[in-house]
Amino acid sequence: MNGPATFQRIVNNTLGQLQWDCYTSFTFTIQADASNIGIGAVLLQLTQDGEKPVAYISKDLNKQQQNWSTTERECFAIVQAVKKWDSYISGQEFIITTDHHPLC
Repeated sequence: MNGPATFQRIVNNTLGQLQWDCYTSFTFTIQADASNIGIGAVLLQLTQDGEKPVAYISKDLNKQQQNWSTTERECFAIVQAVKKWDSYISGQEFIITTDHHPLC
């Protein structure tokens, strides 16, 4: 068994399952979250078959950002996601979801 070839096959199979042709006729949703050390978000599209992932982001927080309040970190995650996926969501309504109640 060839280790690198096996790994590449696993990566290709996994990415193949994640790929989704997105369409502007479907609503986009951004789900963002933050921890003490990083932020992450997923861009989803609501289709007749349910939510489909379009893209993901994650970022480590620097020491200064790690000192921010939970609300600031959660808001930062949302802002970074909106900036990153502007080309997808610009000019149309989209949904942002967060588990941080002060931002809801």
